[in-house]
Amino acid sequence: MNNETMFRDIIGTSPESKILEYFVEWHGVPCTQKDLIENTKTSQIKTSQIVKRFELLKIIKKDKKHNNAQTYIFNDKNIISQIVRNLFAAINIDSINKLEELEEFENNEKL
Repeated sequence: MNNETMFRDIIGTSPESKILEYFVEWHGVPCTQKDLIENTKTSQIKTSQIVKRFELLKIIKKDKKHNNAQTYIFNDKNIISQIVRNLFAAINIDSINKLEELEEFENNEKL
């Protein structure tokens, strides 16, 4: 997740968007705050604040503890989470379609 993704290109590169993207990409996989910090390159303080806010909004929920560290998981039952996931999917589908159109255009140019 080091490079810009289409999701962040459209939504922005805020720490919140990076963490949302991580939860959507790793849907169903529990993660700790340490995982979020390492994979989104967001500071520990900011990550902690975002996790608390997302938990209050029920975008994420607590899962099991792993080695004394709390894990969190994307909350599929929350309407905001569903909208974010659908938006992520739509952006990815749109970017795939645009790549296919570009490839088709480039192939036609070669003829």
